Amino acid sequence: MRLTRSLLPLLFALPAAGEDQKTVPTVHDFSSAEGQTPFVFRRRQKAVEKPELKDGRLQMLFGRAEHKTSVGFERTASGAYRRIDARFTLSLKGQNEGACFALLRTGRFDHKGLVWDPQPPRKTSPELLATPDWAEPNLKDSLAVGFDVRNPKDEDWFNENGNFYGRPEREVSLHFDGVERANALCPAELATGEPVAVRVLVEFVAGGAEVTVTVGEATVYDRHFLAHVLPYESRVGFGAHGTGEGFLDDVSVKFEQPAVHTPAPIRVEAIRRGWVYPRHGTDTREVDLLPAEFATERIVATITYRPPMARDFWDRKSAVYVWDDAGTRVEIARVTTPFMLFGRSYRYDVDVSNFAPLLFGRRKMAVMVGSNVARGFLVDLDLAYYRKSDDLPPRPRAFSVQTLWSGNAHFNKKDHLKNFFAPRTVAVPDGAKRALVRICVSGHGVMEFTELGRTLTVNGEEFRNQLWKTDCYLNPHRPQFGTWKFDRAGWQPGGIVEPWVVDISHVLAAGTLKIGYAPDTFEAKKWASHWVEAQVVFFN
Repeated sequence: MRLTRSLLPLLFALPAAGEDQKTVPTVHDFSSAEGQTPFVFRRRQKAVEKPELKDGRLQMLFGRAEHKTSVGFERTASGAYRRIDARFTLSLKGQNEGACFALLRTGRFDHKGLVWDPQPPRKTSPELLATPDWAEPNLKDSLAVGFDVRNPKDEDWFNENGNFYGRPEREVSLHFDGVERANALCPAELATGEPVAVRVLVEFVAGGAEVTVTVGEATVYDRHFLAHVLPYESRVGFGAHGTGEGFLDDVSVKFEQPAVHTPAPIRVEAIRRGWVYPRHGTDTREVDLLPAEFATERIVATITYRPPMARDFWDRKSAVYVWDDAGTRVEIARVTTPFMLFGRSYRYDVDVSNFAPLLFGRRKMAVMVGSNVARGFLVDLDLAYYRKSDDLPPRPRAFSVQTLWSGNAHFNKKDHLKNFFAPRTVAVPDGAKRALVRICVSGHGVMEFTELGRTLTVNGEEFRNQLWKTDCYLNPHRPQFGTWKFDRAGWQPGGIVEPWVVDISHVLAAGTLKIGYAPDTFEAKKWASHWVEAQVVFFN
């Protein structure tokens, strides 16, 4: 085991938080310059147009081919804050690529002035020289939200264009430190030519940030957790890119709740250079984790797949395991590698706080990658333990994890499903105040491309869900080789396999839980299975 403290809080010094911290909203309705937050334009070099005030709005796009513009507001709130509530309206019309909202880290982008200088000094760092793609705003050390309105249909199975099914061209993506962390189809239209109200709410919590994005009346992200995104001092920026017209208006960004205490995480290098090779697809080790008395609010596992020993043309199933005190193997994270993994590393951050009772002391742990590549993979596994910040309320803490079902449920074997999913009876442990059932399922063989309903039953109460994933084409690791863009049963090439989580806290008073699970009926003669890992987690 190797312990390290994160250096992130030390890279960018923050002004001292507290009574001297100045907070003023960033506000502009573009009706005039009086009494409003100062801002500066940025125009693409050699472009004719630049953003300009027009009829009480800021026009950012003028119908010029491949036009890019941006605007940066001066810092209005010194120091770091827990809650940033941004509201604005966007108007996009015509053949546009999209736009973005950004919280620019002042430690990198300064507190005022131009952000992307058309004539920068010679010593300017390279990332400040190039104008970003505003529909995919990968900005160094900063959080940004992209609004992409161009992703045309393309029925080619294997090219770089993802929208195979011709889904609506309106996507909202979350980015941090130069990496796209999430992408989702927006339920509401983004490019109608009419003003569309947008709200971005960022709440910095233990171990990261929860981001909520609404467009009109539609919620695109609801407290979506981004790991390792810690509070930082920022100022507001916007960008736009396209051939059509684009307007920005009614900007109001409030900075609330100074972040007075953000301890760095303690990182444990659980498995370093784990070698996962064919016919022995698991690297298992005894690992010394943090002592049980260490007070932790959140634990984030980081899985890094290093460039493989030989080219792999397929997507591979992968998982991280830990063994409990009874010797039962428990899956804590599942990932599907990208098609044709070669030549680069791939990193995945997974919140594993629900398994906290199993992640202290000396533990048996393993990483698995299903592969037939001649020389296998190298995999790193790190755990980041986040302590409680003084200015945040405590989170519920898991204290008991019990396995319900584990293994492969076969649809082509008579009576196998009935026996595999036999109901489980679980006693509620003393002190339990909350409970979740966590079911991670992905379809394989015939079931890979088979949509199927399923039912969870807890003390007679039924919960329904469809095992089907329709956003594979929005994978942050795109483009890929292979059929990465097709819908699948619960997983996507290059993505984390997200569990179905059901809150069953309201039935704890019964003292005993009878839990059942059943997929809908499906008959298959060939290989057809669901890979299942399910647990019930109790919190105190």
